[in-house]
Amino acid sequence: MENNRLFQLLQSTGIPTAHNVFLKAQRTPYLLYRDDETDIIAANSRVVLKKRKITLELYAAATAIGHAETAVEAVLDTFTTYSKARAFDDARQLYVTYYQFYLI
Repeated sequence: MENNRLFQLLQSTGIPTAHNVFLKAQRTPYLLYRDDETDIIAANSRVVLKKRKITLELYAAATAIGHAETAVEAVLDTFTTYSKARAFDDARQLYVTYYQFYLI
């Protein structure tokens, strides 16, 4: 899956989305995603398969975290399996939910 397609799918949540960083400060909730690593499988000097590890970060206030997670997971469930972890960012007073998944 290309970045454009992933971006479109994540935007369909209705939550502002950016790859790596927003150029302007955003109101919560918002999503950031990044490529953490790429594994390349080659044969006969040609790339046969690229496996990309994606980390998606959902930033949301306590009052919105449940609804925002539901929206994100509804989209992710349509194209991948994922792991999920949540933390509280004391400096920003926001919850951050981390999703990790692979794209081929």
